[in-house]
Amino acid sequence: MRAEVTEILRISEDGLAQRLSTAGMMTMLLWQCGFALATALFLIGFVASESIFVMNRRLLSKLGPGQTIPTLNVIANWSASTTSTIVFCAPTPLLASLSSQPLLVAGLLWFFGVLVHISNSYVDLPIYNRSQVVPGYLTLAVTMQIIWTHNDQGYGAGVLWEWVLLGAFCIVHAINTFQTMGMQRDTRRALISAQSDAEARLLALERMSRHDPLTRLLNRPAFEREFASLTEEAAKRPKGRTGSHAVLVIDLDGFKPINDSYGHDAGDRVLRHVATRLQRAVQGRGIAARIGGDEFAVGLRQMTQRTEAAQLAQTLVTQIEAPITGPGPELRVGASIGLAIAEGGEDVKTLVSRADQAMYKAKTQDGSAPVVWNRSLGPRTTLDDRRRLQDALSSGAIVPHYQPKVSLQTGRIIGFEALARWVQPDGAVLPPRSFLPQVEALGLHGELLGAIAHGVLEDLPRLRAAGLGAGRISLNVPESGLATRSGVDSLIKVFEGTPGALPQMTFEITEDVLISRAGSRLQESISRLRSRGALISLDDFGTGYASFQHLRQLEFDELKIDKSFVGGLCIEGTAAVLVEGFMSIARGLGVAVVAEGVETFAQEARLRSLGCPFGQGYRYGKALPIAETEIRLLAQDGAVANEEAVASIPDTSGITQPGVSPPRAAPDD
Repeated sequence: MRAEVTEILRISEDGLAQRLSTAGMMTMLLWQCGFALATALFLIGFVASESIFVMNRRLLSKLGPGQTIPTLNVIANWSASTTSTIVFCAPTPLLASLSSQPLLVAGLLWFFGVLVHISNSYVDLPIYNRSQVVPGYLTLAVTMQIIWTHNDQGYGAGVLWEWVLLGAFCIVHAINTFQTMGMQRDTRRALISAQSDAEARLLALERMSRHDPLTRLLNRPAFEREFASLTEEAAKRPKGRTGSHAVLVIDLDGFKPINDSYGHDAGDRVLRHVATRLQRAVQGRGIAARIGGDEFAVGLRQMTQRTEAAQLAQTLVTQIEAPITGPGPELRVGASIGLAIAEGGEDVKTLVSRADQAMYKAKTQDGSAPVVWNRSLGPRTTLDDRRRLQDALSSGAIVPHYQPKVSLQTGRIIGFEALARWVQPDGAVLPPRSFLPQVEALGLHGELLGAIAHGVLEDLPRLRAAGLGAGRISLNVPESGLATRSGVDSLIKVFEGTPGALPQMTFEITEDVLISRAGSRLQESISRLRSRGALISLDDFGTGYASFQHLRQLEFDELKIDKSFVGGLCIEGTAAVLVEGFMSIARGLGVAVVAEGVETFAQEARLRSLGCPFGQGYRYGKALPIAETEIRLLAQDGAVANEEAVASIPDTSGITQPGVSPPRAAPDD
């Protein structure tokens, strides 16, 4: 409503000069034609409506951001617009009643000019547009009745001054028409310019989120996405016309001493030279990326011979070891290269992981020969591993621990993320990194999600019994949990046994689900969960999987900025630019934002200044079991009660009580 009233007041201000000039002409014409009473009423109506416009403009200029415009003023503004329309339409039937051809034409010309003005002015405000047209067409009906009445006696040819006045009206009408056309042209140009500028900014932001700012190579997430796209295109081609694809992971040897001895500028020079050499070597055969500090990756597609990738890897070793010349001292680095060749059906992440394992093998051996991945290098999972994991999942040994999400403005806990922990018989607690690889290798994602969901449902009644509100609880949901109807059915069934549980849950998904082959099924599953009150959170946002087109298609309620951007907030300028861009995207989409990995006061302050409402990370505490989570909530409620009690005591000492900040917890590995 405020936007509409603002637009109406802008229209009333922009068209003031035009209304004053045309109203003056019509006033003189009505007076000349002997309509003394009509002239007075015309002036009164015109002055009254313009006065209301002026008062409303002054009121709006005094309102602050977010303040509501009083309903009375909205009604007054609409009434003034309607009165102005009636006043400007009224002369038409009066002139039609004078039995003069030029005055009749002048009246009709005036009337259609008023309608055109209404249509052009209120085109973006349908309610105003339609309501203002109503008195216009009623006026036209009255005018046609008058013309019909005069049909028998006809209209006279008119006197000279009437024809002169008609000519003046034609000139004014032409001026207004060309002025309107110019305004429309300028508006269209401004709109096209704004659209072009917005598209350029979006493309620049997307490029910044996909490319390493130093080397201009793809970053790791963008590399995985681009290479997946390349290999999928190759897979669609007729059999016999495609070859194998492979991934090389390259780690520079001797890079750290260069940084330590010659400084970061020299190190940056090395990285840029290596990036250039990689791009030249793989041009036309694949893509290159910087995936870490001094780590690079190359994706090759459609190799006709398996030895082709190994030959290229050896060539890269030679090229990287060549001296780097230029300003400053001559620099040299070596390279350890791991190579993984697709054997059939492996995704990009699997190939990168295998090449990474081969690269570490290459670093431990003598010489600089690349290492090709084989199964002896990869982690092995056995039937005994599966049995132990399944026993842990079914017996309740794998339980949720709760890491708080807080309001960055108040420091209050507003919810938790439930994270998996494996409690051993001796009481030791294993973090996810010690068992998630086995879960992935054995395909037990669904069982893990079910175990954590059941644990949450068992823990929540304990908090409610203590009178504690935990807010929304977030659960990480793998792609497999949403990609099939049975998977989402099982998830919903877990929560439907506890009435009111689903509306308290937030399901976190990663960006890679947006480019899944089962994308339509995933979106259907997400819609089913949201229709039952659950929220969807897009986890690790900014890591490059999602394009802006994907964001438009997906239904989600929360966006979690990846910790890699939060960690660079107070270090890298690009990190702050990207976080600010993510905030703008979230505001535009109308979704909440949580910053992950908040560890320092400086990061918290910067996020707050950027308008980020919520945070999560070690600054607010590590993930704790339900008993300690209950204590954490009780302590928070006690601290709030204590603050309120202290605030109610008159301060007679002149010393201001310090604020209470949430304690920083030690990082949990």
